[in-house]
Amino acid sequence: MIYSAFKTMIAFGLAASIITGCGTKDETPDITDKAIEASKTLFKAKAQREAGQKAVKALTRAQVEASDLPLIRFTLEQTNTLSTAADIAQNAGVSSYILASGQGFSMKNGVIIGTRGLGNDMLSLETPYDTIRQGLEAGKTYRIYRFLDGEAQIIIDRYSCTIKRGEQESLTQLERVYSVIRITESCASRTQKHENTYLIDQKSNEIWYSRQWISPIVGYVRIENLKP
Repeated sequence: MIYSAFKTMIAFGLAASIITGCGTKDETPDITDKAIEASKTLFKAKAQREAGQKAVKALTRAQVEASDLPLIRFTLEQTNTLSTAADIAQNAGVSSYILASGQGFSMKNGVIIGTRGLGNDMLSLETPYDTIRQGLEAGKTYRIYRFLDGEAQIIIDRYSCTIKRGEQESLTQLERVYSVIRITESCASRTQKHENTYLIDQKSNEIWYSRQWISPIVGYVRIENLKP
């Protein structure tokens, strides 16, 4: 997308140079300067994003522990974009997180129940359980999503789900090793299906890692719980 936009700006600048023969001399610098400045802005934004991605990937345990707030690492699979997010507010058991981009999402007991600014946002999620462990005990459950479509209309979609326990395994995450169990939540509606995955601490029930579905357009996100 960056290079496509850049090519567009350069093409605009070249076209401006050609048009010069039909216009006045004073018009040319203004048009071409705008094209050059626009291309510089694009490259600067790309460099900033790349620097931010490197910083998130290079995050250390010491940096995490220095944070006064609960911290997670968030990956949007569709674009393979990484971000860190801090828990900035809690209300009735719901934690609100904000990304550096200004996008945000809400979680309850490790499950995403709402997003803002990601596009095709999950406005809310309704389930009959409070924790994944409770859902596991029930086995059969459901999810009711409320999405926001491209025309700002609310779409309600219901999924029937089955939650199953997998094997015990070891999870290494940012210089720490956890003994976890894998829990999968397989959900299907009349037209679509998805599967959520949770790696849960056997002793504390903390969800250290999860892969969760957001919406048909956004797809999946991966969440690493770095500091609860």
